[in-house]
Amino acid sequence: MRVTIYDIFIVARFVVILVLFAVSVVPVQARHGGISAARIDGLTLNEIVEKGESCVRMGHHDSAIAYYQAAAGRYDEGMDTDEKKMCVDAMCNAGAMAFVDRHDYIGAYAMLVKALGVAENNSFDYIKPYIYLNLAGVHTVFGDSTMSDGLRRKAFRIGKRLKDTYIYKMAFVELVYTAAASGNFSAIRNELADFGHSWQDIGISRHNYTMFIYLGISAYSKGRFAEALRHYDQADGCVCDLLDADLYHLLIDMLAARVYNAQGKYAEALARLKPNIGKKIYQHGLDYAYRALSELYAKAGEANLAREYKVKSLLMKDTTLDYDGYMRLRDVEQRYLPVDANSRATVFGGLGFAGRTAAIMAVVIVAMAVIVAVRRKRQQRMSGHTAVRAGARNNVGNGYSVPDEKAQETAHEIRKFMETSLEIYSQDFSLEKLAQRLGVHTRTVSRVINDVFGVNFSTLLSQYRVKKACRMLSSNDYSNVTIQAIANDVGFKSRTNFASVFKKQTGLSPNEYQKKVHGGMVSG
Repeated sequence: MRVTIYDIFIVARFVVILVLFAVSVVPVQARHGGISAARIDGLTLNEIVEKGESCVRMGHHDSAIAYYQAAAGRYDEGMDTDEKKMCVDAMCNAGAMAFVDRHDYIGAYAMLVKALGVAENNSFDYIKPYIYLNLAGVHTVFGDSTMSDGLRRKAFRIGKRLKDTYIYKMAFVELVYTAAASGNFSAIRNELADFGHSWQDIGISRHNYTMFIYLGISAYSKGRFAEALRHYDQADGCVCDLLDADLYHLLIDMLAARVYNAQGKYAEALARLKPNIGKKIYQHGLDYAYRALSELYAKAGEANLAREYKVKSLLMKDTTLDYDGYMRLRDVEQRYLPVDANSRATVFGGLGFAGRTAAIMAVVIVAMAVIVAVRRKRQQRMSGHTAVRAGARNNVGNGYSVPDEKAQETAHEIRKFMETSLEIYSQDFSLEKLAQRLGVHTRTVSRVINDVFGVNFSTLLSQYRVKKACRMLSSNDYSNVTIQAIANDVGFKSRTNFASVFKKQTGLSPNEYQKKVHGGMVSG
């Protein structure tokens, strides 16, 4: 069995990632933001925290972050419990402010992961839901909806257990946000049911905005649209005095737009949603609004405006997608690697140089063995398929049969869904979800795709995604949008994977294809 240059490249890339794991350090040193180190070093921990809180009240956010980071840097395992709590609170505050005020997503992530490690090491359950919600915001910006909603659900459960009204409501509202953006309220049915049963026990007022949101969604799900709009208007009247009122107004208007959308009243939906543009809302909130407006304009027959807001959404994503690979690395660290008090993610930390080298070599050997095994299995499977198809052509009677009427009907439904549904461009779309949407068993869908389409599900999905990418690359509307953003929009998690699949199907790289269709020279 020969090992190709491509296989060696895969192994080399794998080794590089492992080396990065072995030496990576989350940067958490305090940035003093213009405040001299001497001034901070002369203060007690309690004084530093108090100055940070004072800066927040006065609106001096850069100074507040500097003080909170300085307090975070004082953390030591030898501290008493109260001092440790002050440090972890400061870490959480610094991370939240870096996210909201500075849009420093990497810095926010680093500080929040450090805070989570300290909270877990010291069993500080009270602070975990606050950290989870802030981390969920970071993951939302980077398009990882599965992780972000998972963190919000953790916060929701802890808020209920601790009877923390603020956390319980906040987690509920953020889950509603993602459901309103996608229109998939069934995704939060468990949380809706929990809220309906628990709001009194948690201590939420009947006249609280979250209660009106819950009642509105419940009415909407039962088709009582006028009642849903009435509850949303009641919720809207309760948020005017809240700190992030514009963000709450956007949520309520998104919910109301869904009601109008369900009735085919697209002009009313647009009139409700459009005024939110230009207000002070977070980046992911504005992205939700852009995508919703694009969807509504498309339904209203305004193709140019639909494209305009689609492009605005993609251009906004371009400001963060450069960090995608870095964040995926940190995501793996958070979920699978231990984080110590100094926030160093450790893979081979205690092994020393020789031990780390031996461990990496061992992994390389295992990787080579896996590649060889996969290639052998693939060749066997391809040989089997070749034999089956040859037998079918020559009527050899080797067990291959022309797909029956039921299989052809299922294939028709698969093709129709793949050609009309936008869900296939979601990064978490899967064979299981396709089967669920069609109401057919997963194995049946997989068999039909293989027998009728002649490819597996993954290949079929990538074919449709590449077709959409080709349309986008050919359009002048997307000429200022990066390849990375287009890759993300059609469902690929990385530009590298997108480029590889695209070239395999078209014979050109995305850049070459774009130059060709726009009359440019194609590089050899």
